[in-house]
Formats: sequence, C-alpha cells, structure tokens
Amino acid sequence: MLRFGSGSSEGVDTRTAVEGAVAAAAAQAGLDSAAARLVTLHVTVGHDEGAILEAVRRLCPDARIAGCSVAGVVSRDGADEGMYAVALMLVWGSPGEVGMAVTRHLDGANSTSEGAGLARRLVDEHGQPRFLMFIGSGIDIDVRGCIDGIESVVGTDVV
Repeated sequence: MLRFGSGSSEGVDTRTAVEGAVAAAAAQAGLDSAAARLVTLHVTVGHDEGAILEAVRRLCPDARIAGCSVAGVVSRDGADEGMYAVALMLVWGSPGEVGMAVTRHLDGANSTSEGAGLARRLVDEHGQPRFLMFIGSGIDIDVRGCIDGIESVVGTDVV
C-alpha cells in the first residue's frame, strides 16, 4: 500500500531547506525517508539544483525524483512565492506500486500522442494504475491533449 508524506521549507540554504522538508514529510508519514520510492519536488528559482539533488539522493537513496522549478509553491502550510521555497512529497510502497515514465520532447503538437505513450509505458511496466501524477510544462503543451492521450490508454476512472 502506498503511503505519502509532505514537507516544505523557506530556508535560504538549499541543503538545509531540503533536509528540513524531507524530515517533515517522513515525520508526517511516520516512516524512514531512506525507504521512500518517489520524491516529487516543487522548488523556487533561488535554490541550487545540484544541491537539491545531492540532498535528496543522500536522504532518499532508492527514490525516483521528479519535479520542477516554479514561481511559487503550495504546501499544507500555505502558498510561498519567495525565492527560496521548497515543497515536496515522499511516497513509500513496494517497487511495483510506484512507476515513472518520461518523455524527452513534449509540446502542443504532440501532447496527445506523447501522453498516450507515457501511459502505455507505465501500463506495460506496472499494470493498470489507480493514480497518476502528471508533471509537465503548462506553457508550451496542450494539457487537455495530454490528459486525452493518457485517458485513451488507462481510461477515465484513474485518479
């Protein structure tokens, strides 16, 4: 069964901010961060990307990492549009319960086909999902097309 925990930080020092957010997520779930299978990150532009990845890899060595740089984060503590904000979620579960698919090029012209391709790879590797999280640029893609492509493979009942 999947378990989730979330954490956030406003710290200016990147390593300290990530460590605090990871610790908060692990404490919320009552689980060890080292056993997490997935880390999703939303980080504002003031943080050092290399330091973020180093800290996450050290604290969650078996986790896949997905995320993006954003103009602001929203966490259980509220919205933060400061230069140094981190919001993350840790996911625990068996290896077969957590999967990830990535595409190298997604834009408005190929959103539906790439969305379907992402979903097909997940289904082929892990079977029919019950929950999907899609992280993509909202600026240069056709979001409805991505959703249509994903739903063409997994159906419309998947959360």
